Amino acid sequence: MYSVHEPPTRRLGPDGARSALTLSSVSVVADQSVGRQTSPMVQNHGFAPVQARPAADDSRSKRTYATKELRLLDDFLAGSGISVDMLLCDSAQVANGKLFVLGGGLATVGPKPQPLALAFHISVPWDQADRQHTWRIDLFDEDGQPVTMKGKPLVLGGKFQPRRTKGLRPGTPLGVSMAINISPLPFDGGKGYAFGLSIDEATQPQWRVRFFVRS
Repeated sequence: MYSVHEPPTRRLGPDGARSALTLSSVSVVADQSVGRQTSPMVQNHGFAPVQARPAADDSRSKRTYATKELRLLDDFLAGSGISVDMLLCDSAQVANGKLFVLGGGLATVGPKPQPLALAFHISVPWDQADRQHTWRIDLFDEDGQPVTMKGKPLVLGGKFQPRRTKGLRPGTPLGVSMAINISPLPFDGGKGYAFGLSIDEATQPQWRVRFFVRS
């Protein structure tokens, strides 16, 4: 575990020389129909005319749309929760709070083991500044089960604490960038996997990156 202000790049080496985390020591971490008019062509050819459907009342849909817009605006201004942009890539690093990614957007790997990296940017609401958060990454197979290495689940974890920098306008989301470089892992060919992120023991469906391993 480590506190992150501008998180360092992490690399998992087989000997653990360059990281505190090694594979052997990682802990178990409105479908509205539009009114249709009768077609003149249909009428002129002797077919029964198609009855025109009354136009839908737009007042309710307009109110619903306006309500959704207001909610989206409120969420944007208030920063109601933590959001994450996550990417699987060949390698990544963080410098001056910015992510530098090589070979981003991986969806297929293998068949030979290869280095991988996880790059993600966490956006934290303004009112959660200086609060410590715990993050955790798990590896799942295509059935949603945790993947084990040497009998233990492959789990990475740490802590981060966003801070308000000088000159930042009040209400601005606070960003935290992270890069985790992972040594080649012995995945099974012909199967799918996913890295899943959780923060403070909470997660979202979009906080996952899925990939397939060639046979």
